[in-house]
Amino acid sequence: MIALAFFDLLPEALHLGGAEHSPQALLLATAIGFFVYVVIDQLFLLRGHDGPREERGWAGAGSLSAHSLMDGLALGIGFQASESIGIAVAVAILAHDCSDGMNTVSLVPKNGGSQRAALR
Repeated sequence: MIALAFFDLLPEALHLGGAEHSPQALLLATAIGFFVYVVIDQLFLLRGHDGPREERGWAGAGSLSAHSLMDGLALGIGFQASESIGIAVAVAILAHDCSDGMNTVSLVPKNGGSQRAALR
């Protein structure tokens, strides 16, 4: 999934940011962001071996919730730009939001949490 995002979005980001930013700076920012994500993910993974694994599930659910917050921000910015852009962003968010919800609910039981905690 991450590779798909890199191969789909990175060329477009390089194209759009080419005039204002060097490709090396954009690739460096991408690499640093991915590295920080992996380090944080591994810290939760290591901590999950000592204590309850439900903690890792909550971290995954929390990251998906933060993603949903960013969806809302994108929606607001889209409507501020214009009504047609706002509608296009809304359709895009609705198209992928169902899978985000399913992922959020499935992460908690997968990592040792109860079904009740996942629904909560």
